[in-house]
Amino acid sequence: MKKLITLLALISSIGIGKVFATGAFVPYIQSTNSLQAGATFYVSSGTVAGTLSVGSLSVAGGAVPWIANQNSLQSGTTFYVSSGTVQGQLTVSTVSASAVLINGQGIFNGTYSPTITGCGTVGSNAGFYQQIGNMVHVWGSFQAGTATAETMSITIPVGSITYTNRLPTNGSVAIGTLFNMNGAQGAFSYCAFVLFADGSTTSAVFVTVNTPAAGTAAWPKANGNSLATNNAYQVYDFWYAVQ
Repeated sequence: MKKLITLLALISSIGIGKVFATGAFVPYIQSTNSLQAGATFYVSSGTVAGTLSVGSLSVAGGAVPWIANQNSLQSGTTFYVSSGTVQGQLTVSTVSASAVLINGQGIFNGTYSPTITGCGTVGSNAGFYQQIGNMVHVWGSFQAGTATAETMSITIPVGSITYTNRLPTNGSVAIGTLFNMNGAQGAFSYCAFVLFADGSTTSAVFVTVNTPAAGTAAWPKANGNSLATNNAYQVYDFWYAVQ
């Protein structure tokens, strides 16, 4: 060690500008504010004290060039978030994602043809749904055929929504509305009915024209022929939860 110190002191005293190392020796970068021209700076471990300013960055192999800690990304930078959280506000002009989750649930939308009971053979049957987080919005319309004395119901998009639905089970919660559109254009009338679920099935909602009976909060089911006018259009809209 004494010999090495003596050698370094000698080199310094005689003013040698460059030292060439061979074998296992490592030429360390001078401790100055700027690198020598042509010098290459390697960081394999540890930390860099102070501020490191880089004019151009060359990354080899599978290394990752991390984004600078500033309010805007460098031009051409791609921002990846694979886990954890983003602190503060993240402003994004365009998002490309294979799936988006809100509170662990996804955002989906689509169309389906619900099964309608109590309205005979229906036509123009078009249903739509959108799941946002743990809530599903369903809406659509159909043309009633010859309404019957069968309980009127509309199925929900069970096969399209991958999470378990949580329709109300006590029959006392109104989750939407059905409108019976009767008459010709410009001279039609409509009636609004309550949509609800009572736990008797997890795949459909019911329609009622009556208020709950005395002493109970549950909506009573109603037959199609007490709700829908033959050949009239029915428009519905309701929400329910999933988990």
